Amino acid sequence: MKKIIIIIVILCFLTVTNILINSNSSELKKEMVLLSEAINLTDPASSFEITNRDKKLKLVQEESCYKIKSIDYCADDKKVKLLKKFLNNNIKDIYKNSEENINRLGFNSVGKSPSIIINENKTLFFGNINKYNEIYVLQDNKIYKVLYYKGLLDASTKQWIDKSKPIISLFENDKFDIEIQGCGILGGDIVAGDIAPISIEHKDLVSNQKYSILRNSFFDLYASDLRIMTHDELEVLYSKYKTLRIFLSPHTKNKKVDYYYHIWKEDHLVYLKPGNRLSNRAFIIPNSVYKNIGLHCKK
Repeated sequence: MKKIIIIIVILCFLTVTNILINSNSSELKKEMVLLSEAINLTDPASSFEITNRDKKLKLVQEESCYKIKSIDYCADDKKVKLLKKFLNNNIKDIYKNSEENINRLGFNSVGKSPSIIINENKTLFFGNINKYNEIYVLQDNKIYKVLYYKGLLDASTKQWIDKSKPIISLFENDKFDIEIQGCGILGGDIVAGDIAPISIEHKDLVSNQKYSILRNSFFDLYASDLRIMTHDELEVLYSKYKTLRIFLSPHTKNKKVDYYYHIWKEDHLVYLKPGNRLSNRAFIIPNSVYKNIGLHCKK
């Protein structure tokens, strides 16, 4: 009997303890403050400027997306949501902006610390990341400890551009012809000499297996990065003609419309640029596209 009473007492004790713990936990959750609230971010985040070492990247909200200012191109929506999620982090701890904490938590050189400016008026400086994947954030006279998200402070356009939309809007069931011009400039490992334009009609693209890789090269073609070309670079591109020229001619009900692209290789990178002279964007694309085109260049 005594054993049963002892067991009942222990169970009662554990039950009461559990209730108290849950009650305390609930109270803590109610008292938790979001980072955006702590820094008094009253307006929605319409711009972010990320600075990390010698790189700077600015995102500005427009109607359709957040644009990467330097290249006037949409940022990856998932990455932008990550920034907003970070601002809605629960603060895990708060520290005074003292000399001891500045040195201890990784802000000994605030001017060189990674930073994010929100709405051009709220600057967050970032310190150490601890073993629990928590980062220390300095804003005005307080330091906040919050959960960190990988890639948040990357200021490279390569990590932020929208990779969800293909550069060329072609689908498997689209009918189109291909014309390749400028094969003679490839030289070296592929071909050299003066080469006449190579035209391949749609019926051959779909019926002859040797063209299947070439045709498929233009589907689901996404940019891995984007480069804005200067006026001088464009002049060299057009005057020296150091590019392959690709005409993609989709069949429409009334006529064929040519889409014209420059493709060239610099060092280990391959670029694709719309043929329109007004466009100064050059997309970095897979090297395989350049090789696949080169395979169909003949002497």
